[in-house]
Amino acid sequence: MKDLDQVLSVLLDAEDEAERTVEEARRRAATLLEETKRASVVEGEQKLAAAREQARSRLEGARAASEEEARHMAQLAQQERDALALHARGRMEAVARDIAKEAAERWIGQGRDRGPLS
Repeated sequence: MKDLDQVLSVLLDAEDEAERTVEEARRRAATLLEETKRASVVEGEQKLAAAREQARSRLEGARAASEEEARHMAQLAQQERDALALHARGRMEAVARDIAKEAAERWIGQGRDRGPLS
């Protein structure tokens, strides 16, 4: 009987050890699952932060490009205004010369019709 008690004792010890091993495995699995969830949340937050930064960078680039385009358009408009003003000045000078010439010719013409002592 002593052998049977010894076998029974070994079996009970083995069962206890198996229960402890299963419980430890469950704790490890729960810990790994929790760590995986945390890592997943952190990774998701990192991806979201990276996406936000990328969007911010793209918006900044678009804003800078639109400001540069607006500056360029303003410069072109100023050049166009300057060219029109220069052209208008040139035309006004030509018109003024023509008017002065016509007035002088009329004045000279009137003087000839009257004679030198009129």
